[in-house]
Amino acid sequence: MNSKKLSAVFIILAMVFITSVQFISPTETKAAAIEDPITFTPHSTAVEITKRIVASNGSLLEFYNTYTEETFSVIIEVTNTAGEILYNASLLSPEINVTDMREIISESFYDVEWFTMLGNGSQFFGDINPGQSKSVSYTIGFEEDYYDAIISEEFFTFSASNMTYEWGNGTDDVSYSNEIEFRVFEIAPTVRVQKYFVIDGATTFDGRQAFVLQEEVVNVTVKIVIKNFIPYDINLTGIDADASPDFTYDNSSIFEFNTSLLQPNKEYTYSYQITPLDNGTYTLDSCEISVTYIANGTVKEFTSNSPTIKLYLPIYDGDDWTLKIPLISVQKFFVVLEEDINGDLVERYYNKLEVFNTTDEPINILINVTNIGSVLAVNITIEETAFNEWVFETDFLEIWIITELAQGENAILNYTVTPIILGSFKFEPTKVTFSYINQLTLLSVVDQITYSGIIELTILFNVPAIDLSTQWWIAFGISAGVVLFTVIPLIVTFVTYKGRRKTQKGM
Repeated sequence: MNSKKLSAVFIILAMVFITSVQFISPTETKAAAIEDPITFTPHSTAVEITKRIVASNGSLLEFYNTYTEETFSVIIEVTNTAGEILYNASLLSPEINVTDMREIISESFYDVEWFTMLGNGSQFFGDINPGQSKSVSYTIGFEEDYYDAIISEEFFTFSASNMTYEWGNGTDDVSYSNEIEFRVFEIAPTVRVQKYFVIDGATTFDGRQAFVLQEEVVNVTVKIVIKNFIPYDINLTGIDADASPDFTYDNSSIFEFNTSLLQPNKEYTYSYQITPLDNGTYTLDSCEISVTYIANGTVKEFTSNSPTIKLYLPIYDGDDWTLKIPLISVQKFFVVLEEDINGDLVERYYNKLEVFNTTDEPINILINVTNIGSVLAVNITIEETAFNEWVFETDFLEIWIITELAQGENAILNYTVTPIILGSFKFEPTKVTFSYINQLTLLSVVDQITYSGIIELTILFNVPAIDLSTQWWIAFGISAGVVLFTVIPLIVTFVTYKGRRKTQKGM
């Protein structure tokens, strides 16, 4: 190929490459001469949405102090203050699904099971004319099972409701309400005063727990806890009642206390020590406090409970458990009257017994409950499980109650059964329930249970005994019949046959 042809080929290839690059490479898009879309000024400010909590006195509030046993309402009102109609207006309140909201301070999720909500905070209104108002409402209560969870949150914020709508020119718009917030108290607005004892780290209210008074001196701590359930700060002063002469203490000034600016849902604790002089049961008088409401200067008086304490030495504080609780033995037997070697009737006791179905005498069952330990058993209940009436006829069976059984004492209980059907039957264990006093703490221990063993009764079919003399005569009769009807005919036949043979030979 000459140079001219070669040059022509290169020129053609270069034109093809340039043309390909033009098609493959991104081309610059030239926008058409279109005017920018028209932007309308939102009319949100011309639509008012207010969200309010209805207080117990009828006031409409954005913040409300409530408590777990109160139910209150929320009202959301929409007013069209513009000179145009609102079309397709639809209101949405996010608290209807409370799990979508977070608490402001802790940012923890709310649980829908904390609340009882009736009504609807969301609604489609449709068209709203200028100057027209529309509203929705719902109520909020609190589930009893979730009081503890609610108190841990304390403050709740429900987000703003929003309403979407259209203007006459086709513009979509949205308006928002305010948020609402409420604080939940454990109980209705008041001040709670509690007084109780603490010994060796153990707490008791109103004498429900006893304590050991050792030989050495025991310091008893008296604790007073005050909690503010009023929705604003308070100042308080208190004077506790003097301890009885059965206690010693440093000086009487320990009974006076005060604090300032105790906030809502907060506690103030005051404590002091007294020393008991002897064993016994003591009740301290209640504590009186004076509370000043900082918000309005109101002064009110509040009173605590009167706690009781029991101080004692234990009956037994060793390691032998048999000396700490009653030892209840429960035995159950069938009782049968039998002759001894002298021919006298005596009682025999069996846990297994066999009788014939011809027995028509009731069978006696004995239950023996004995306290073989050293601790007194009280409030003793003995229960027995009865068979169905078509199995046994049962008499004198009941639920027995015994006041107490001391060491070595016992109770004998009886009832009877009469068999009706054949079979082998196991009598369920007797159940014995009792209570006693803990020998270390002197507290009552109730509903302790012990059982007896199982006893078994078998009812057999009675086959009459056969008289042997009768059997002998029957055998003799059968033998005579065999001889009479079998042996004798054979002998007669044999003799007759033999005689005929002789006659035949003589001929």
